[in-house]
Amino acid sequence: MWRQHQQRQQRAGGPGTGGDGSAGDSPAGDACTWGASCTPANACHEGLTSCSTGTVCVDEGTSVTDGTSCASGEVCNAGSCVAQCYVGGTFYRSGQANPGTPCQTCQPSTSTTAWTNLADGTSCTSGACCAGACTWLQSDVSNCGACGIACTAGPGPGCSSGWCDYMLASGQNTIGYIAVDATSVYWTDNAENGTVMKVPLGGGSPTTLASGQSSPSGIAVDATSVYWTDNAASGTVMKVPLGGGSPTTLASGQSNPSGIAVDATSVYWTDNAASGTVMKVPLGGGSPTTLASGQSYPWGIAVDATSVYWTDGGSGGGGTVMKVALGGGSLTTLASGSGFPYAIAVDATSVYYTGGGTIMKVPLGGGSPTTLASEQSGPNAIAVGATSVYWTDNGNPINGTIMSAPK
Repeated sequence: MWRQHQQRQQRAGGPGTGGDGSAGDSPAGDACTWGASCTPANACHEGLTSCSTGTVCVDEGTSVTDGTSCASGEVCNAGSCVAQCYVGGTFYRSGQANPGTPCQTCQPSTSTTAWTNLADGTSCTSGACCAGACTWLQSDVSNCGACGIACTAGPGPGCSSGWCDYMLASGQNTIGYIAVDATSVYWTDNAENGTVMKVPLGGGSPTTLASGQSSPSGIAVDATSVYWTDNAASGTVMKVPLGGGSPTTLASGQSNPSGIAVDATSVYWTDNAASGTVMKVPLGGGSPTTLASGQSYPWGIAVDATSVYWTDGGSGGGGTVMKVALGGGSLTTLASGSGFPYAIAVDATSVYYTGGGTIMKVPLGGGSPTTLASEQSGPNAIAVGATSVYWTDNGNPINGTIMSAPK
């Protein structure tokens, strides 16, 4: 008789069965047929009573493993489905910070099993958040100045004051001024047996272009030659081919020639004295011309298509950055109160100069100076390329180094 009852029930497709008589699922609390499976009322529960032992599905409340996903953005916690994160065997509420770093928080809508990084650049205890880590942008070579800016090009990369810098050459004696073209960096080494040197932009072995100089100082370069001043007793302005060779004297008998610059027709230099001058001479040599006089210890000099620029040491920290037309005329002050500005360089938009442990720039027409790098030991010469500014540093503890930073 039991078999006949079961057959009748299956033919009828009774409660808890599919229309074909097969057993179906029933939610907890619903009437069910013997043999049916039961669906938990709570996704974080298991161990329901099936219809094999009763006629109603009963949720016994046995909890599944903590941290099991139970809904979108939710996990099981002691049998309840909650909007929390379960990381490393510990529950964290929504918005709670990672105890190991302030740059990660629990965000269940993003992940219930891992920390979520705060947006790059978010302030943190020691700087800014980058890829979930709190970093000091002023010195981190992987995030120099901003997240994701890595100092990787060139030898010996470093990050100083939020700018990438690289050591191109070391072991020099007393580096004077510096110049740069499309392939190399050039400098004067003002030692007892002074030299004029160059090194590839990417670093490498330095090449000696001229030696046996008395006191080489400023340096400039064009498409064919390297030019420098020698401020020994004879006070000369010199040049040598880019690949080296016999030096040529362009001018002599100067008081204290220092900085030097060159354009398509002339060589320009500063004569550094209490009553200093700004001078020029044709590329092939000849009689010098005075462009400015009455300067107070003029130092570095640069030139563009219209003007000559130079630094003036002044006195009592009252140094200035100056300019005058190529043919001479009225002088213009671009920046003042600049301490003791020293070397100078120029591009299509700005004038760059060193002074007081900093690398600065100011618009060609004058204005408020901008600091590009600070905390330098003894910045000396400076040059500017397509993307970077280069300078020498003669101060301790990095005596005799060549540095660079984005401009």
